[in-house]
Amino acid sequence: MRIEIPQLETNDDNINKAFRTAYSDIIASIWKHKDGLLKEEKEVILAGMGYCSPWTRDAAINVWNCGGVLFPEASKNTLLSVLSEDEYGVRVGGEYWDAIIWVTGAWYYYLYTGDVEFLEFAYKTSKTTLKYFEDTEFSEELNLFRGPACYGDGVAAYPDIYAEGGDSGIRNFVDVHPELCAEKGVGIPMHCLSTNCLYYNAENLKGAINKHFWLFDKGYYRYIVDDFGNCDYQEGMGQSFAILFGVADKEQVKKYLKISI
Repeated sequence: MRIEIPQLETNDDNINKAFRTAYSDIIASIWKHKDGLLKEEKEVILAGMGYCSPWTRDAAINVWNCGGVLFPEASKNTLLSVLSEDEYGVRVGGEYWDAIIWVTGAWYYYLYTGDVEFLEFAYKTSKTTLKYFEDTEFSEELNLFRGPACYGDGVAAYPDIYAEGGDSGIRNFVDVHPELCAEKGVGIPMHCLSTNCLYYNAENLKGAINKHFWLFDKGYYRYIVDDFGNCDYQEGMGQSFAILFGVADKEQVKKYLKISI
């Protein structure tokens, strides 16, 4: 029996082929799994064929980038599988700097499916998650959230001080330099553009992001705000999020696109 596979037809054959490749990658990563609030084995989208479970970040991005259209049930199951429950209530689990991206994935799942019941659940879960991170990783001084960058798991993504200790994971900074960490939460003392843009997509951080990250003389956002001199390199995902989520106004977008061409 022939399985009907969705096709994307554009005037660019490279895009059409890319869609087929991406679709096959997702298909290969759909397996039965149970975890979090998914109490029985159902189809989920794994973090990749080489992984045995979904990851919060990958789950949200896969649902956001059309997974919610092509695989709505697996997308919903995946979003449920990365949730946990504690004294705060039901909240998003996974790496703490990744967690808030779940809100964006859940929102797009609703937009794709119109599942109002899930939207109500996601709204409550998002509030609980925000409350948790406001209590543990929010800097009242800067009005920014601490934590590494979205997709920034490895120390190679950061200035040298974060790479000391010989371990490739950014969490190792806590063990090497506990004296430099914030007193609450995991406390890695960096505030990254992409992560705060994701929080802005669910919270009012626009003013603080533009105050601390936007470089007027250069026309783009810096990567990291920290106690070690900041990092003015460009973070591609962070710049994109700033534009996509409306952190940057029209003039900032025009200036950034002008210097990037």
